[in-house]
Amino acid sequence: RKGGFNSFINNSGVQLAATFAVGALCGSLAERWLSRGKDRLIRILQQQLYLRDRRQQYTGELADDLNKRCQVYETLLMDPSKEAEMEDKKQHRDEGELRVVVGSSNPCKLEACRKAFHLAFPTRVIVTIPYTVSSGVSDQPMTDTETRKGAQNRARGALEQHLKKHPNRAVEFAVGLEGGVNESEDGGALECHAWMCVHHVNSNTDGFARSGSFLLPVEVTELVRGGMELGSADDKVFKRNNSGQGSGTVGILTHNIIDRCEYYKHALVLALVPFVNPGLYLAKRTK
Repeated sequence: RKGGFNSFINNSGVQLAATFAVGALCGSLAERWLSRGKDRLIRILQQQLYLRDRRQQYTGELADDLNKRCQVYETLLMDPSKEAEMEDKKQHRDEGELRVVVGSSNPCKLEACRKAFHLAFPTRVIVTIPYTVSSGVSDQPMTDTETRKGAQNRARGALEQHLKKHPNRAVEFAVGLEGGVNESEDGGALECHAWMCVHHVNSNTDGFARSGSFLLPVEVTELVRGGMELGSADDKVFKRNNSGQGSGTVGILTHNIIDRCEYYKHALVLALVPFVNPGLYLAKRTK
């Protein structure tokens, strides 16, 4: 029997058939491997092109971050074998768009929103959609309560406008930012502050946070108490134009150590606390 088996193995026809079988198997495996590599390259290229298109909307820190991510994709295109290494380091995770409607078209407020959401959700591509809406309070809120209400009204107004205009384009958050003033404890001056309202659409939950506050100069205080809006008072006292669209009162008084965008960004990050810790906040509300 052993001799018969050896004779069978040594048969040239059997060897040829085995060679073809092994070759076919290797070819099939190689084809599958190449196909997976090709699909991966296509996916990486699509992600890179997507990011390059998106980064045109960003400036400053966000643009720098997206540029770095694009460089990672370029590396992967040159050497796809590094994908596992990159993934381990979480250098190119991209979980898609995060759409945020904002109750303002002010460039400073939009930039603050982009920066805050990017910090809170670094694996998402932040898309802000501006809407000009009413605060539902006085043009110059004069109390803490009124300012907070104005922020909430702006968030709700932005979401309402969006749902009417784009009912099939889902968004995850709506944001309202409202600046205001309040009397100091001794009543001798006005303090400037801002409220943020971040509304999470799916859970129908609002997150609120208040910025830091600071005293306004006497001359500005008198103008605001006389009925002038803070931005206009700033322009008059500091001989500026449209300061509300720029560094704002906080930028002027801190000599741009803190500009208006950074001032809002810090408070927005705090308003996002419930949504970056859903297990601690949102789960409790649903029980």
